[in-house]
Amino acid sequence: MDQFEKQFEDTDVRTGYLEGAIASTTASATPQEMVDSLIQETADAHNLELGTMLDNAGMVSDNLPAVEAQATNNLEQRFEALRK
Repeated sequence: MDQFEKQFEDTDVRTGYLEGAIASTTASATPQEMVDSLIQETADAHNLELGTMLDNAGMVSDNLPAVEAQATNNLEQRFEALRK
């Protein structure tokens, strides 16, 4: 039974790694024209006008706003206090 659990855990780790690798490859391999076309189709279906709104939007940041960053830090401190 122990050997089965170890093999199951190994398989789970490998599956997670492959899923992550496939997801990152797929996301970067999608042609920009297809993404733009899908956005335009969705906008047309909902009677939205995009114009140049997306061109002027700029890059998306992965930085947390200050309030969320502070909340995350507080939560990490609370978890650390529980571990002690």
